[in-house]
Amino acid sequence: TIKNFHYMNWTTDDTFIYAFYSRIFMQVSAANEFIREAKNLDLDQTTLARYIDEARVLRAIAYYHALDCFGNVPFSTEEDIVGVTPVQISRTDLFNWLADELTDLVNGAHLASRTSVTAGHASLGTAKFLLAKLYLNAEVYTGTARWSDCATVLKSLMSDGYSLHTTSAGVYPAYQELFLADNDRCTDEIIFSVQQDGL
Repeated sequence: TIKNFHYMNWTTDDTFIYAFYSRIFMQVSAANEFIREAKNLDLDQTTLARYIDEARVLRAIAYYHALDCFGNVPFSTEEDIVGVTPVQISRTDLFNWLADELTDLVNGAHLASRTSVTAGHASLGTAKFLLAKLYLNAEVYTGTARWSDCATVLKSLMSDGYSLHTTSAGVYPAYQELFLADNDRCTDEIIFSVQQDGL
């Protein structure tokens, strides 16, 4: 049961571990397929480039969870042939790939900014935050700390206008408002949310 996690007493046979692992690679596969097939969409090039980069961010989130929770994992991108068993990548190599991928996304011009992102879409802030998390734990993943890289990315993220949600807009204290079913309104602190509108 889920209590196994509370007591750090789980094995590879655990249903939740199996489901989490499977979900990670389902997400990777879905993102790869979208990126691979996106060229067939009838969209203007700017919108198409943004959608592809959003899919790359979602894939990076999945690979981050694989890196963090499982270490050496199967690896594939949209360039790989569908149906071929992916090769296993080392934790360090996956870290390096993620750092390059996220840096490319952060330096690109396609992801929406904090002020222009459509609710529920991965934004430039999402990519920056994930890159900062990656650098924060670099010593665990690679043996080499990347504290200054983490700080640089976070300073850039803060300059985008994100801030702690400290002012209440209603009945609940500010911190509790982050967990309400209308988190689409907490755009100061929430960078990438599961969409809820209160209905």
